[in-house]
Amino acid sequence: MPEENQEVPKESRFRRWWKNWQDKTNPDARVYLLGAPFFGRKAQTALYAANLKQRFRFDPEKPPPTSKEGVDYISRAYDRLIGKSRGLLTFCALLFTSFNVIAPKLTEQAKASWLIHIAVVAASLLPLVASLPLLYLFWMNWGPPADYETNDKDFDALIGVTRNRTCVLSISVWLAGIEVVILCFLAYRWLA
Repeated sequence: MPEENQEVPKESRFRRWWKNWQDKTNPDARVYLLGAPFFGRKAQTALYAANLKQRFRFDPEKPPPTSKEGVDYISRAYDRLIGKSRGLLTFCALLFTSFNVIAPKLTEQAKASWLIHIAVVAASLLPLVASLPLLYLFWMNWGPPADYETNDKDFDALIGVTRNRTCVLSISVWLAGIEVVILCFLAYRWLA
């Protein structure tokens, strides 16, 4: 039995993630592998929005000054998405350059093996395909004027935009990850 002054060990991030992953009682609270409540998961997005509104105490009747902090929080999250997409674009360029170093040395092997041929074709296209969704993140669009009337409406509009763009960034990250695996396979074949 623990003593009164003894601290309870803090639960690790992985353990919390794993509990959320296995939470069958509330599927809207689950954490998904792609890192974002993907398109069509309106209930999960609403849950995130409700929790953030509770955190920043949104009250449509009498908005306290903290509701602006919620809008600022989502704006900072959106800015981080832009920064991450810039880094991922650079990473995709490096992947494409790496492919261009490996590819000429694999031409004979690609002719002999259909697997290497498919890997070479995929490795040439995936960095470009992973970069295309990222360009969407740089597209700017002003919403309807009604979205900017109150902090509450601004928050709702921003959380929707941030969710959509997080999904797009997640897709690009997974495509770049697949490219890394293919390049590792091709580098192994090149060195073998």
